[in-house]
This record gives sequence, structure tokens and C-alpha cells, in this order.
Amino acid sequence: MRPDATDGERLAVARLVGRAVPAGRSTSLSLERLEEMLRSSGAWPAGLASAVVALTGPVADPRVREEEQRAWASVTAELMALADLRPELTEWLEGLRARGQLRRVAGSAVEASALIAQLRAVVAALPAEGESIARFSARVLDRAHALDAGTALGGLAAAAAEVLGRHAADGVSTTAARPGSAAWRRDVWAAVGAVVDDLSSTVLALGLPGSLANPGLAGALAQFAVQGQPVVLTLRQLTADDVGPVPGVVFVCENPAVVAAAADALGSASPPLVCLQGQPSAAAVVLLRHLAAHGAAMRYHGDFDWGGVAIAKTLASHVGWRPWRYDADAYVAAIRLRGDALPTLTGAPQATPWEPRLAEAMKEQGVNVEEEVVIDALIGDLGDWS
Repeated sequence: MRPDATDGERLAVARLVGRAVPAGRSTSLSLERLEEMLRSSGAWPAGLASAVVALTGPVADPRVREEEQRAWASVTAELMALADLRPELTEWLEGLRARGQLRRVAGSAVEASALIAQLRAVVAALPAEGESIARFSARVLDRAHALDAGTALGGLAAAAAEVLGRHAADGVSTTAARPGSAAWRRDVWAAVGAVVDDLSSTVLALGLPGSLANPGLAGALAQFAVQGQPVVLTLRQLTADDVGPVPGVVFVCENPAVVAAAADALGSASPPLVCLQGQPSAAAVVLLRHLAAHGAAMRYHGDFDWGGVAIAKTLASHVGWRPWRYDADAYVAAIRLRGDALPTLTGAPQATPWEPRLAEAMKEQGVNVEEEVVIDALIGDLGDWS
């Protein structure tokens, strides 16, 4: 007992040991003697160990605690080793470690270690090639539902995919959806070439030649081309069938308004035109990669704003392209055409690797030029090409 014990505490100890404990003095008692007194006095017949558990809860064995600490230290080392495999994950991994997130999602160090091994397999296999999540999971982890939403691995893998996708897009987020939402999950997986399902991922196209001799997708594309009508293609269609003959040049735009205007003005005479409708979907990536692999040259135009620049760079991470009126001269010409009617450019400036002068011009002029502003010039180009 400590010297500053209260009178009540001293009285209780005195009754237990059978002698007075003077104020201002400490007293000690061996555990063996305390055990004997608790049992013989009837104060706690089950003994000292039982009394301590009843009063304070289970007492951990120091040796067990040390083993557990060593096990979790090993898990932490395994977690941080993922940075050797994918350095772009370093900051994210540091955050996981600092927050102790693995301890929250895994019941034990053994389970956490197994989780890290699976996460390592996933990030090593990314980016995917337009696979569905289920197919990717079955190929990499031998379980189709291992990356389902609501699972510990599914949550960690989706968060890692967000970081990898943002890194591929030069630090720009590939989604505006609320973190953890279904839309967020769909977007972050699409940014690394995987899709939550192969029907929700689509791409808009006009003028893909197809082949009337083919009863499948190529035949359908040929019919739409003859009619001069745009077509929405799903990832499922693009991975299950062939699009047919590949044209020498494919124009790529960001906004559906360009496709609608081309269909109205040129109809069946429009050259092949593919629309991203924002960040490239898995369907768009699969289609454009297929066309490029078979000899098509890509000519790209997007909005002259920082979001449009991010989309252009994401596309470049998947397939090569040359600018189509998407340079500094075209930007300045559009501003001169519209004068003071253009909105102010907002957001964080970014580099434009295909032409560094464009980024400088955008920072200097400070205005946003959307594709719709220059749509007449774009349609003119398409008409001249056809």
C-alpha cells in the first residue's frame, strides 16, 4: 500500500491482513500471503487471480502480448513493403499505418497478413485491360467475389485503385463522386482499367465503318454508319465481338455535342468519331486501344480547361494521340473569336505534355473554352476529311 492511501483504504487492508496500517507509511504483502488470506478469510474463496479478473477484467500474459506486438510489427513491415512494388502508393500506405486501419478491418495479425498478400497481388496486376471486377478478381485471386463492395479487401483495393488512377492522370482525381459510394467505386476501378460491370461502361461513336457482311457487332456498326447515326457501345459488346475494319484515322472528342453536330451536319459522310463523355471509360479505352493496335491514328480535341487537360492526359496514359485543334494557337484563336463572353478558368493549372505552350497560354489568358464554342471549326475539319 502507498503512503498516501486514504483512511478507508488503510482500514480495508487492516481488516484483510489482521493488523493496523499506520498513516504516512507504506506496507507490502507477498502475493502468496495475499492469496492465502483471500481464501482463508472467505473474502474471495476462488483466490487472487479470480479476484483480479472480476475487478479489472482479463489480464494479458506479457509473453502473449509481446508475441502479438511482434506479429503486428511484421504486418506493418509487409504493408509498407507494398511501396517497393508501387511507389505511388507510399503516402497512402503511410496513412493506413498511422490510422491503424488494418487492426480495425482484420481480426488478427494473421488475418491482416493474408489481407496484405491479396492486396499485393491486386496492385501488382493493375492496370487491368478492360476486365470486369469479377473476372479480374477470379484471375488474380481465384475468387470472383473477393473484391466485392463491403469486404475488407474490396475496400482497401478500391482505395489503392483510386491512388493509382490519380497518379496515372498526373495527380488529378478521376472521380467527383463521394468516397465510398457506388459511383466512386465504379469510377476509381474504371481509372485502372477494370469495371464494376460490363454493361454500365459505355462509349459513344459515329462513323465506325463496320462490315455489312458481318452479322455481329461489325454488321450493326455498318448499319449505323450508313444511316449516319451515333451508337452507344457497351464494354460487354466490345469484349465479346469485333468491330470490323479499322479506319486509318479516328477523331476523338470529349463532349457528346460534337457527335450530335457531326451526325446532323455530315450524317453518313462523317469520318470515324469517338466521344469520351468525360474521363475515359473502360469501354472507351478498350475500343481505342483496339483501333490503335490495328493501325488507327488518334486525333484528340477536348475542353480548354484544367479538367479537360486532365482527361487528355488520362487518355494519353492509355493510348497515343495527336492534338486536333487542341493546342495554344487554337486556344488563342477561339478567345479572339468570342472575346469577353468566355467564363473564367478555374482549378489548379496543369502541364500539357503534348504542347507545353498550351498550358502557358491558358494560365496567361485565364479563360475557359469549351468544345461547344469551337464546334463549327471541328465539324468543318470532319467535313474536309470526309
